[in-house]
Amino acid sequence: MTQPPTLFDRAFIDDPYPAYAWLRENSPVHRTRLPNGVEAYLVTRYDDVKALLADPRLSKNAAASYPGWQPGRTGIPGEHRSGIAAHLLNLDPPDHTRLRRLVSKAFTPRRVADFEPRVVEIADRLLDDFGPDPVDLIRAYAFPLPVVVICELLGVPRDDQAIFHEWAAGMMDRTGPRGGVGRSVKRIRGYLKELIHKKRGDLSDDLLSALVRASDHGEHLTEDEAAAMAFILLFAGFERPVRPPEPRMPYPRPSMAALQIP
Repeated sequence: MTQPPTLFDRAFIDDPYPAYAWLRENSPVHRTRLPNGVEAYLVTRYDDVKALLADPRLSKNAAASYPGWQPGRTGIPGEHRSGIAAHLLNLDPPDHTRLRRLVSKAFTPRRVADFEPRVVEIADRLLDDFGPDPVDLIRAYAFPLPVVVICELLGVPRDDQAIFHEWAAGMMDRTGPRGGVGRSVKRIRGYLKELIHKKRGDLSDDLLSALVRASDHGEHLTEDEAAAMAFILLFAGFERPVRPPEPRMPYPRPSMAALQIP
């Protein structure tokens, strides 16, 4: 490859790694236009990315730092309209520091370790449900496993997990009707709002209850921030759409930072 690769077309989405290799070798800081029309730099070398992500001169908050910012053009579809954009991926210090401290109190290594037997139980149950006929491993195992695990970590009642699973699938399916992702995000936001209200009156040993406790004990956490935190934990649990076999991610896979051009 002697010319700059074409980014974000079907060939790139199917196999971006040759393009990454060319960029790292020939244009490690590469100016481009993202699929949503935003002008950006793609930074593809590990040391450069690591340094930039830790540089306080750069901002994660596009709404505050990017003059061309418009709701819906950056970030997760529907998150701004649904009031759940105030999560760690979009905030700078001191808000990022405050929320990270809250999450560290609620989402401890011990909590994760104590949950391991339940994760194994869920995984075994999903495998036991396989019948004698061939199954789609993504649909039957790889997608539902993190959804169920995160639902139980958050404290989503088991009776609600089926509809939550449906919304999560809609949120990740970028091949459906226009606006479908945003509608799924809005439904999840509405559900989380109601669930947080219920948790305040009936705290238990789940992550949402821990966030409510931390907030009620002097740490400031708004309802939108609590819902956004729960939402981003759900969203971070999987990175592929539910409908295989073709990956339909309209954005580059990890190992690359995109910096918006002011």
